[in-house]
Amino acid sequence: MYKNLSISNSEELVDVSLSLPKALVPVIKLTEISTYSPWDHINCQAVFVRMQDLLQNNGKNFNKTYEKICNADGFHNFLGYNRKIFLSTIMRDKTLFGCSVDMYTELIRNLKPDYFMTLDCETYEGENNLAENELYRVLRESKEIITKCSNSSPIGLVKGACLSQIQEYSYALSLMNIKQMIFHIGDFLYRGDNLMIEKARRYASTIRTNCETLALYGIGSQCHFRKFYFADAFITQSHYVNAFYGQAFFNGKWHPCHRKVDTKLIMSNLREMNQSLEEIDKHKQRGLIQWAEAPEQIDSPTLLPDLEVQRRMQKTTIFGV
Repeated sequence: MYKNLSISNSEELVDVSLSLPKALVPVIKLTEISTYSPWDHINCQAVFVRMQDLLQNNGKNFNKTYEKICNADGFHNFLGYNRKIFLSTIMRDKTLFGCSVDMYTELIRNLKPDYFMTLDCETYEGENNLAENELYRVLRESKEIITKCSNSSPIGLVKGACLSQIQEYSYALSLMNIKQMIFHIGDFLYRGDNLMIEKARRYASTIRTNCETLALYGIGSQCHFRKFYFADAFITQSHYVNAFYGQAFFNGKWHPCHRKVDTKLIMSNLREMNQSLEEIDKHKQRGLIQWAEAPEQIDSPTLLPDLEVQRRMQKTTIFGV
């Protein structure tokens, strides 16, 4: 369906390596100073910033935060951070609908993230026809942005309303020579429904066969780190979102707390989450990495890693080690 949008010729898909250890990548909310400088609290090689924080609610205009960062000559100078900065294009529908290709292009050129996600879009389960039209549109527009924004590199945001669309879209991104991909699983995990979690695992493991690096967006608990350990990185904003809902992270879980919501609590959550992931890494290094194939069959190459070799392997990804 999407082959005519490819940037380069298709290459035969090959088995990919599972990285160890995993990276926890924090999201900085640009309108919330208490989320700044997470690198002072954990060893993070990369951070995410949200395009949504730089737009007015209707998405049609930039806000004052954008102007401040633009006047500072980009994200790196504004944040005082010289490692990798990724731009997240995931945003609420109201803002998403108002944002044009020209705005994406202007923002990327002026604020200079190292990487930017391909475009977000509406893909609701049960509305496959709407999703198919949206996927074709954003793939075409993402290609246009990639061509115009050579100062930054794309990372594929995989979208789809069903498993076959997830498979097709991630494969289409690979045809565009995009080898690093992101899947937003926060909505699947939010209610803790086992069926939704298993569906997210199936979707994510399908994407994993079409990319070299897979990051999952919207994940922040030890339980979910374990269930999705086949991913290379976990992108999280749980350390501040949950703090505002009166929760603190310790002993691998979220617990109610009555502490003041400030930088101290937010960064304490982040440190505890990072330590939780490191503990899982240490455990996995002593044994096999568990890999569960998706039960539904897809007509594409299957990932069959050599676990005996990979349990000793450390691979650096674009998110760090």
